[in-house]
Amino acid sequence: MVPDEASRRSLVDHLENKGFFVVGEPLRPAHCAVPSSQETGHRPEHQRLLEMAEGRTEEACHGLLTGERLPHQQMTMFRYFCMATLTITHRVPVETVVDFKVTEWNDRQVSAGVGATIYFRDGADRAVISVDEERWLGAYFTVIRPLYLSWQGEAADDKGCFFLGTTGRPVANPRSDLCRLWRRCRKICEAAGPTPPPLTAEAAGTSSRDTSSVSGKGSRDDQWDAFVSEFPVTIGALAPSKEDHDGAGFGDERTHYFKWRRFQLEKRVLHVADSAGRQRPTEAKVAAVVAKERWKTNVPSLPDVLEAWVSPLKAAIEDDEGVLKSVVEQRWKGIDFKDFGEHKGRGVIATMPFSKGDVICDYHGKLISESEGKRLMDAVQEGEMCYLFFVRGRLGTKLCVDSQNFPCECHPGKDTFGRRMNHSGKAANVKPVVFQLSFPDGAKDTVLFLAQRNIAVNEELLWDYGVRRRSFGEEGMDLTWLDD
Repeated sequence: MVPDEASRRSLVDHLENKGFFVVGEPLRPAHCAVPSSQETGHRPEHQRLLEMAEGRTEEACHGLLTGERLPHQQMTMFRYFCMATLTITHRVPVETVVDFKVTEWNDRQVSAGVGATIYFRDGADRAVISVDEERWLGAYFTVIRPLYLSWQGEAADDKGCFFLGTTGRPVANPRSDLCRLWRRCRKICEAAGPTPPPLTAEAAGTSSRDTSSVSGKGSRDDQWDAFVSEFPVTIGALAPSKEDHDGAGFGDERTHYFKWRRFQLEKRVLHVADSAGRQRPTEAKVAAVVAKERWKTNVPSLPDVLEAWVSPLKAAIEDDEGVLKSVVEQRWKGIDFKDFGEHKGRGVIATMPFSKGDVICDYHGKLISESEGKRLMDAVQEGEMCYLFFVRGRLGTKLCVDSQNFPCECHPGKDTFGRRMNHSGKAANVKPVVFQLSFPDGAKDTVLFLAQRNIAVNEELLWDYGVRRRSFGEEGMDLTWLDD
């Protein structure tokens, strides 16, 4: 309808300034710079709202990257902001953002001090993000997304998508999510006054708002959000005194004070429980953490800590139906591929934290005899990659897992993680172990990779191929290790 590019841009900016949310808009050509506010005379409302919320986003980002546990609503809004940064600031189509894959994030091209370029859908779309924007997306990826994965149900599937909902599934209704963000941003702007100064990273933690908006106007949720913005809930903070409370314009209302203390106690309980690690918390251990943190009031009790503490020890792996299902379906949670460049090629990284002893994935392939595996190995040409894994079964039988053919017959079109993990003799963080799993057609030896130590998000998964051993193909590998 409007063939001229400049006229189209002017029309889109006009509609956005009126409050419309424009979707399906073609990306601006890479050689065309985005007009500045001086060139256009105004900025679209949504872009202005994002800029207004940057200070709070910086504050939340800092909290996430320093280990602070944010309220669920704040983490959700942080995800909304990251999505809006791509759709509004960089004009990436909403459908592309929904389908944004973890592998696309892992394979972004980083320019030191400048930012990064993300290529979507095999290069069909792209976004050149700033250093700050990369940090925001990185905080979501390393802290919030792994948490959502840990909440994922048995039947849920993240489908490799970057943006997930709280159930661990891909986001279902992004436009509604963005509308919630706009409503939230408008409330922040209204509380801050008609012409608030832009919030920056240096201003994170301060509040620029009209105190009358929290003393009697707006919903109780809005008042609470304003209160925690003024007095962030952290494990080491002192509870706001009555003078602090009154001086910040919250009047004589003490409901928020008691709620603040309850939230802090929950954070402290979780902190003490996490400090216990694999060992069951005791009175002495709780007292030691309290003494170390120098807490005098709002101190966690042992019963509360025991209730929050969850032993990382798993049920017997061979009886774990979830592990069997993951092997059969080749759907493993918390790992994805990453291209490490020409020298290393493709590898596998963790997209959620793993504890020592956790099952990572299997070495998937056809189980054949050792002699048949040797014949296949002899046929491998010099310089050709070899995906033959010689093992000793649970009953002492010498076997070979054949992953040479890709894709495998049982999962056509699907790359498997085990065969893509890279080698390290000194820095290995996973180890292969042979288990006997009960498949529908009978028990079979299966090689599972277990975490040798705690593994962090973004860490590459490496294992020792064992190729330094003499007669590697003849004697197999000792795979009887299992963490106690």
